Amino acid sequence: LQDMQVTSSPSDTKAEVAADGSPSQSNMWVSSTSDGKGWIQLDFGETFQISRYVVRHAQAAGLGRELNTRDFVVEASADGIAWEIVGMHADNTQPVNDVAVTPVEARYVRLTVSNAGEDGVVRIGDVEVYGSH
Repeated sequence: LQDMQVTSSPSDTKAEVAADGSPSQSNMWVSSTSDGKGWIQLDFGETFQISRYVVRHAQAAGLGRELNTRDFVVEASADGIAWEIVGMHADNTQPVNDVAVTPVEARYVRLTVSNAGEDGVVRIGDVEVYGSH
């Protein structure tokens, strides 16, 4: 979406690279801390019926598997105030999580990382959200 706004916790890269369609290392979202925590929020500007999300981690961008995001939650919200958990991931080692969800009305989707992986730096190659009007 052209009007989509992407915001994040403090990072070494622009928030927009988290949802630019390229999981490459040069287009990866990287947190500016090493505490293992970070978040990315997508604002679509209007409400959609969300039915699937895809998160591409460090390994999908060509880095080592030990840097893949371990623990994270994906939430959706129609108003940015009330949030519904649509996916919880613990002890993840996969380079890509492609998840179909029970359809939910959402203008916002937020990915919150509580355990980044081996070195504590959150790296997200790309976040994709699928749905319809």
